[in-house]
Amino acid sequence: MEFAAVLEVSKLHFILENNDLGQSGSSTKEQKFSVAGDTRLSNKQRYPTVVTAAGTDHTSMATGVLQFMDQFKWRTATLICDSLTQYPGLSTFVITSCTNLRMLQQSRRSAYNFFNLDLNSAVTQDYTTFLQQAKLQSRIVILVTHPKIMRDILLAAYAMNMTDGEYMFLAAMSTSVPTRGPITWKFQDGEDKVAFEAFKSVITYSNIDPNWREVTDWTDQIASTASTRFNLTLPNEHKYNDFAISAFEIMLASAEVLQSVYLETDLDGKRFAQLFWNRTFQFPSRNLTIGPYGTRVVDVVFSRLNITSGGIEENWRYGATRKTIVATSTRAASWPWTGGAPPLDHPPCGYRGELCSATTRAFAAEVPAVVAAMALTALVCSICCYLKRLKADSSAGWWLICDEHLVTAVLPKSTKLDLSFS
Repeated sequence: MEFAAVLEVSKLHFILENNDLGQSGSSTKEQKFSVAGDTRLSNKQRYPTVVTAAGTDHTSMATGVLQFMDQFKWRTATLICDSLTQYPGLSTFVITSCTNLRMLQQSRRSAYNFFNLDLNSAVTQDYTTFLQQAKLQSRIVILVTHPKIMRDILLAAYAMNMTDGEYMFLAAMSTSVPTRGPITWKFQDGEDKVAFEAFKSVITYSNIDPNWREVTDWTDQIASTASTRFNLTLPNEHKYNDFAISAFEIMLASAEVLQSVYLETDLDGKRFAQLFWNRTFQFPSRNLTIGPYGTRVVDVVFSRLNITSGGIEENWRYGATRKTIVATSTRAASWPWTGGAPPLDHPPCGYRGELCSATTRAFAAEVPAVVAAMALTALVCSICCYLKRLKADSSAGWWLICDEHLVTAVLPKSTKLDLSFS
């Protein structure tokens, strides 16, 4: 058993991994509950009796991040997926998250262009090659990895000047548990100052966390049952487990449904599953909402660094049932870098100048020089005006420069800027 939600109910089966379904998912005689959320389980022809209850709703996460990109007209992204073989507890989340996001993007490839990169941080600690490739093809980078690896990647991005507001990183996160602690840039390893700056360019997204303080009695019951019935001692990382809480939630929901239909005599698995559809069950941990196809729908929270407090705080939320994104903080309107605006989807002339003609590219390259020359001209003229006012109150001196003696020229970049005095 992958998780220790040791719960018993007659003729109700839990699916711990998607391959546990096998070919029996099409049976209408047995009710099955899955705590391994996956878009494919919404296929009711193949899985008519399956109700998903996973706290991680990969469908909403994938849909939410694409809709979040829509908010800022981002259409191109590099998706970096880490296999995380050194963290087996998170590898399932990463694989499922990447699979669902790629499937959804492929179904909408006319609207979104993704470049896919796969890495294994267990054997690769130099992320420069991956970031360099991303830098040449997109301004948006989606990371699916462990929070610690995310920090290492951001440190590498900082060294490559990718955290100054020109690029944005979106990082998928699993729901948090007390044993892992919060996502943070603070590691007290001598890199915290740089990490703080780098974290300004990352937005994390995840489903709503369980309210762990409200379910300590649940976790205690799970640990007690595991010990007394199965002689199994749970370590904390299994005791505080979102799979276990999700299983507990669907069991409570099942009891509520059974209470309303226990007198029915012709109730089969398919009919019983449909009684969960389009319902919301309220529990101390969080709400359990089952959508129209028997899959749990969970809101997605988008969070980023509060540069005042140093914490990672919610700024936006994707409502999974409403399918809309709303700002949940006044900080959502501000961007912590020069210019105060979100990054563009791509450079004005493209990554290799392919979107502009040679003349336009030359003009775009000369714009900064022209603007600088204009600013310098305005500064010199301001000084001359000031000196001219002084001239009225003092005798003329050799050091006074009048505007009629000043000649300025703003020329193309190929010509030297000439500031001469007659």
